[in-house]
Amino acid sequence: MNTPTTKHFLTAGIALGLLIWLMIKMPVFESAQMKERRKMQRESEARIDFFGKVVDEQDNPVQGASVKIHMRYYQWFNYGNYFTGRRDWTTRTNNNGEFSVKGERGFTLSIDSIRKQGYDSTWVFIKGNNYFEYEPSLARQFRPDSKSPVIYRLRKKGAADWVWEHHTGIRFYKSDPDYQSPRGFDAVFDYTFVPSRWDRTKPPSYPDEPFFPDLVVQALSAQGQTTWTLVFRPGDPGGGIQVLDEKLYVAPEFGYGPYCSWVVDSEARTKNPRHLTDDKWLYLRSRNPPIFIRVNVGEIEAGRASAQEVGFGLSFTTNPFGSRVLEQATDLPTQVKLDIGNAVRSAFTQGRRPPADMVDRKMKEWRENKFFMQRWIDRLYE
Repeated sequence: MNTPTTKHFLTAGIALGLLIWLMIKMPVFESAQMKERRKMQRESEARIDFFGKVVDEQDNPVQGASVKIHMRYYQWFNYGNYFTGRRDWTTRTNNNGEFSVKGERGFTLSIDSIRKQGYDSTWVFIKGNNYFEYEPSLARQFRPDSKSPVIYRLRKKGAADWVWEHHTGIRFYKSDPDYQSPRGFDAVFDYTFVPSRWDRTKPPSYPDEPFFPDLVVQALSAQGQTTWTLVFRPGDPGGGIQVLDEKLYVAPEFGYGPYCSWVVDSEARTKNPRHLTDDKWLYLRSRNPPIFIRVNVGEIEAGRASAQEVGFGLSFTTNPFGSRVLEQATDLPTQVKLDIGNAVRSAFTQGRRPPADMVDRKMKEWRENKFFMQRWIDRLYE
C-alpha cells in the first residue's frame, strides 16, 4: 500500500514532468526553425467561407442531407502536428438543398461525406470537389461564391433487389504461351477458367456446381507491341453485351451486341503511371432464361517491362432472378441474405433460374419463424 509521502512524490514528479514538457512546447523555448514554421502556418490562415448545394440526379434539391465537414487551422500549441489543428462537424441542408460555412479561419476545408436515407452517397465525389485550399499565397486558392455554390449530387435509390456481388482480378502475361486465350467468368459461382485448358466436349464444372462463362475476356497484343486490345463478350451465344461510361442501377433493355472492345496503350504510362483508362461498365444479358449482370472494369494498368503484361479488376453485380434491377437491397436481415444465397446456388446447380419471388418468400419464412420463436419464448416465461 502506498503511503501519503509516496503519493505526494509521485504527484510532484508527474507535475514537474508535465511542466517541463509544456515549457518545451511553449513558443519562447522553440528553435528558430520551429518559430519560422509557426510564423508560416499563422500567416497561411485565411477566412473560410463555403457554399454548397446538394441535388439529386434530376437537379432537385435534397433537403435534410447530413454533410460532414473537416477543417484544418492554425493552433498556437505544437502537439507533434506542426501547429495544425483539426475540427470536424456535421450540418444539414436546408429546404433548397443548401449548406454553408461562414466566418471560420483556417487553411483547408473538405467535405468528407454527404448522406441521406434513400439516397446513394457513393455518387457524390465521382468528379471531386471535396477538398478546398484557402491559403492566400496559393494560386489555386479557392474563392467561394454564394451565387454559385459547389454542387453535389446524390442519386435517389429506386427499386432494389437481392443481387450477387463479388470482385476478382485478372492479369495477362506475354511470358505465358497461352496469354491470348480467352478467360471465362461465372457471375453466379465466382469461378474463372481458361477454355483452352478444358475439355470442350463437356461443360466445365466444380464438384456439384456447373460452370457457365457469363463473361469471356481476351487481351490481344503481339510480342513487341505496346498496345493491348481488350475484348469482352458473353459466353452465351444468345446473350449480349454493351459498354457504357456510366454506372446504371437498372440494366438497359436494349442495345446489346455480340462483343465490345477497346485499346489500352502502355505508352500512356509516361503520363499516368497507374491508370490507363477510366472505369468502364459492362452490361450483360446472359443464359436462358436470361439474367442481367453489371461488370465494373477498373484499374486497367499496363505492366512493367514495356507492356509485357496488363491487368485489371472485375466487379460483378448479378441479379439471378431475371430482373434488370441491379440495386442491392440493404434492409434484408442477415439470415435472409444467407438463405437467399444458398437457394440461388442450389437453383443454378440444378440448371434452373431461381423464381422471381424468392426474396418475398424468404422474408415471409423469416417473419413466421420469428413470430413462432417469440411465442415459444413468451410461453417459457408464462
